[in-house]
Amino acid sequence: MPRFMIVFSLAVFAANPAHADSLSVTWMISKFSGLGFGVLLILLMALRTRGSTSTAISVPTLSETPMFDETLLTTMFHTARLHGDISQNTLQSLLRSYKHLTGKTVTQQLIASKYAQKTDADGLLSIMAQFSRIERDTMMRGCVDVAVANGAIGPRENDFLLELKTALDLDGTVLHNQIRAALRPDVTIPPRQFLAA
Repeated sequence: MPRFMIVFSLAVFAANPAHADSLSVTWMISKFSGLGFGVLLILLMALRTRGSTSTAISVPTLSETPMFDETLLTTMFHTARLHGDISQNTLQSLLRSYKHLTGKTVTQQLIASKYAQKTDADGLLSIMAQFSRIERDTMMRGCVDVAVANGAIGPRENDFLLELKTALDLDGTVLHNQIRAALRPDVTIPPRQFLAA
């Protein structure tokens, strides 16, 4: 833009030498207009950043109850054991689901610890009432993901999921919908199998 002003001023000067004073004025305007515009931008940016410091958003973590993540992982391993030995496919599904639900990865040491840990279903189910609604839904989702990992839900897994639904105080349709959402095309389950409790 300043070059255009200079060329325009030279054209005016060449056309009319009497306007030499206007050329110097135009030269001054073109030289200092960029400086004034820069100062104005700096002031506007300072005002804008001064007002935006209070707009930070804090996102709470999923776990509100202490030991939720630990209980979720223990319950998911318990669900995996109900089908028999934990297959590699089931373990991978369990770890993927846990990371998806909590955002956390599981160390090899913790996997070995949970793999060796024998859990009592009644003991697990007795502590479910303390969790928030979101945590209870998350707990059910994690266990359903593990139960459908092998492609078939056995009778022991079915019974445990129904007991878990009751312990978590969830509606039967919640369990049914989570099972339908977790199913892959190769999993065949009789319709209404999980609505009978």
